[in-house]
Amino acid sequence: MSSDAKTRRLDCGTAAVDRISNLPRNIIDLIFDCLPIHDAARTSVLSKTWRALWGLYPNLVFDEFFFDQLLYDKDEHDPNVLLEVTRTISDILLVNRGPILKFHLFVPDDLPLHQYRHMDLWIRNISNHGVRQLELFYDPPTAYKMPSYLFSCSELTHLCLTNCILNPPLRFGGFSNLIEVKLEEVIITGNVLFGSHLKVLKLRFCDGIENLESQFKQNHSIINLVIQNGGEIDFTWFEGTRKVQKF
Repeated sequence: MSSDAKTRRLDCGTAAVDRISNLPRNIIDLIFDCLPIHDAARTSVLSKTWRALWGLYPNLVFDEFFFDQLLYDKDEHDPNVLLEVTRTISDILLVNRGPILKFHLFVPDDLPLHQYRHMDLWIRNISNHGVRQLELFYDPPTAYKMPSYLFSCSELTHLCLTNCILNPPLRFGGFSNLIEVKLEEVIITGNVLFGSHLKVLKLRFCDGIENLESQFKQNHSIINLVIQNGGEIDFTWFEGTRKVQKF
């Protein structure tokens, strides 16, 4: 191949990379959305531009596929495997320099992450990055006690928790921006206010629903309310639920 041909080939390759790198930010995010988080993270090695783009990606999804890939053919109870899992998630959070708008975490039932403080630190990290959508699906048999950092997520608009314990601080004044809350197998140990902007509240197999009495009695905007297997319910709580369209 002549030197001119090689030059043209390199120029074409560079131009192709530049065309992708210079796409609008929303298109870049859509590309990341289509990739498993493993592959999205690997784009950071392509160039400094992609490293910077990945560092600003706001939607972090550690779902079942993520753990299937990471734990394939490995012993989940091996301390080294647990270390690899926690290090991988921690490293991804560490390089993020922008807001984290969505944080989705699925914890398999045979992965005892509750024995470590990493999950608490991840919640602290996203609380400092203005998280708006938090989804935590926790499958291990021991319920995960949500750390106090959750209650400082002032910009949170969507909260979805499974198999967790909500133990609000004594001086917790309530959330202010929540629009949708979905709780399943959650234990509520103290008074919790989800705020006056809440439109969707779904409670399934939850204990301590009586601690939401103040939420029901205040003037609120709930239009979709579901309570399934929530123990004894005092229907006088719902005297202020005048906007509910689905119950």
